Amino acid sequence: CKQFDDLKEHGYPKRLIKGCKGKFPTPTAIQSCAWPLLADRKDMNAIAKTGSGKTLGYFLPFLAQSAKGKLSVFKQPSNCPRLVVLAPTRELAQQIEEVVNTHAKMVATDEDPNPYPCVCIVGGVPKWQQKQAIQQTGADVVVATPGRLQDLVDEGHLDLSHVQMLVLDEA
Repeated sequence: CKQFDDLKEHGYPKRLIKGCKGKFPTPTAIQSCAWPLLADRKDMNAIAKTGSGKTLGYFLPFLAQSAKGKLSVFKQPSNCPRLVVLAPTRELAQQIEEVVNTHAKMVATDEDPNPYPCVCIVGGVPKWQQKQAIQQTGADVVVATPGRLQDLVDEGHLDLSHVQMLVLDEA
């Protein structure tokens, strides 16, 4: 995918393509390689420098597949995430959450301004705030550090049995 218009042949919705064209001149190298593979629901391992667009490299296919009905969708709020992104540090998890929230707006509508709610699950933040976010807004996308994610799963606040996409960021 050298140009955003190349995403049409992989089933990406027009509004995502238009949103990307309005924000970026062209896909980055990692995005060009990742988007077709992830559109076909293939597993992949990618290595790219910081700031190269890796997060959008895996999040845009999630948005596209969700918008096109290729992934199951749960009525929100739900404690059953479809996308889980594991990050090694709180800071990285929070950066990923910001990218996810910013770009999820490309598929938002007036009727549904937050169609794919994201919750960041990390240590150093009170658990009750994270539990409340899951209950009130939902957790379609979970960006987490492993320890806190395990805590909330063990306590029954998150159900990982419906995860359809798993990303190990900086594995």
